[in-house]
Amino acid sequence: MKRIFTVLVLTAVLSISAENLVKNHNFEKSGNWWYNAKSFSIAKVNGNRVFRIQSAAGGPAVFAEQTPAIPVKPEQNYVFTCRYNGKPQTGVVYMMFLIRNQEHKCIRFYTAHSIKEDSKGTWKEFKYTFTTPAKTADLQIRIYAGKDFTGSILLDDLVLQENTVKE
Repeated sequence: MKRIFTVLVLTAVLSISAENLVKNHNFEKSGNWWYNAKSFSIAKVNGNRVFRIQSAAGGPAVFAEQTPAIPVKPEQNYVFTCRYNGKPQTGVVYMMFLIRNQEHKCIRFYTAHSIKEDSKGTWKEFKYTFTTPAKTADLQIRIYAGKDFTGSILLDDLVLQENTVKE
């Protein structure tokens, strides 16, 4: 009986997860909370809506950003993850995190590593951890396609959570 109780408690603790701070993280809702350029769109893949970055001809750098900004805590460690499928043919795709204070002034920005590994037709995980500075009030996630980007990348399941795991 004690063993069953322990298993139930562990299962309950492990199933409790931190709140995902990204609105419409899987792009299923209309009014998708993502302001974007024409190189970005919402596509359907196997019946699921995903965020698509696609360009046949390189051009200026463009980005999509989640609006409104996401309230976050100062001096808190966060982890951002998403799934991606595809590869840039030229140029780069990466995530930026604009950190703002109470006056909505950018006090820092983080640039995550770029997506350059070919997923070879399967979904791969992208992960980035960072700590917000003192006086942080909110942040905005930007999905950035660099100058002369060509190719196609799909993104899904964008998650931003407080990171409680020491790495």
